Amino acid sequence: MKIEIIKSDSSDLLSIRNIGSFQIVIILLIVHFSTLSTKSKYIYMDKLYFLFDLSLCNRKTTGMLKFTIPTWKVDKELKNKLIILIKNDILIQSESNKKVRYSLSDYGNCIVNKLIEINEFDDLINMIKANSKISNSDFEKSKVVL
Repeated sequence: MKIEIIKSDSSDLLSIRNIGSFQIVIILLIVHFSTLSTKSKYIYMDKLYFLFDLSLCNRKTTGMLKFTIPTWKVDKELKNKLIILIKNDILIQSESNKKVRYSLSDYGNCIVNKLIEINEFDDLINMIKANSKISNSDFEKSKVVL
């Protein structure tokens, strides 16, 4: 038996067959830049999901008159990705005032530092950086339309 290892181009993460990998990249970048830009050590689940949806839709928060957030019914697939990231010590999940929040572990930070070096993610990174500048308090005070 022969096993061949082929180095794939990083743009393969964007293929429709590997959408799960791309979603994981988005989650990790959101947690990284949210905890970096707001000087907070964590990001709450509702803010993470909101920024995740914006990233998938390639939208920025700048210029938005109000935040429109649908009632959160997080799909099972996304929950499973978060569970896998936690179980593999990439994300840390904690709770404060009965609200779930996330941060990167040291191992998660190492992974994100490698992702940041991939040139194909530059546009995604810039968008997530811009969106992640929303502080937790500004996010919580924003108008939510259900």
